[in-house]
Amino acid sequence: MRSRRERGFTLLEVLVALAIATLGIAGITLSAITAGANASSLREQSLAHWVAMNKATELRLSQDWPALGSSDGDSEFAGVEWRWQAEVSETDVEALRRADITVSYAQTPDDEITRLSVFIKQPTPDIDLRPWSGYTQQGPGTTP
Repeated sequence: MRSRRERGFTLLEVLVALAIATLGIAGITLSAITAGANASSLREQSLAHWVAMNKATELRLSQDWPALGSSDGDSEFAGVEWRWQAEVSETDVEALRRADITVSYAQTPDDEITRLSVFIKQPTPDIDLRPWSGYTQQGPGTTP
């Protein structure tokens, strides 16, 4: 005859084991869901930051110094419509302006995704950037 210990698991032991397995699976599932949400959020923030950097580059490369005040517009990037707003203000340095650029989705312009602050120097007058032609064709150490 078998002893009681050799008969197998009791119903209570099986239920406890199932509960522990369920909690473990739930924890793994929650971690996977959180990782997916974080990846999506990081992608959204990265794309919005690129939109802001593109606008900052436009302001810096413009031949005109950006006017003080606010401006806004829409931009398509990575298949998404974005809304940007730029607030240009003075700084303590006369030849420098600050631009605060915020980016959001075009459908929800009040929900800011990213903010970028850049400084833009006053454009200099046209300068001749051709190499200096004061050099002679003679080698070093010779006098013309």
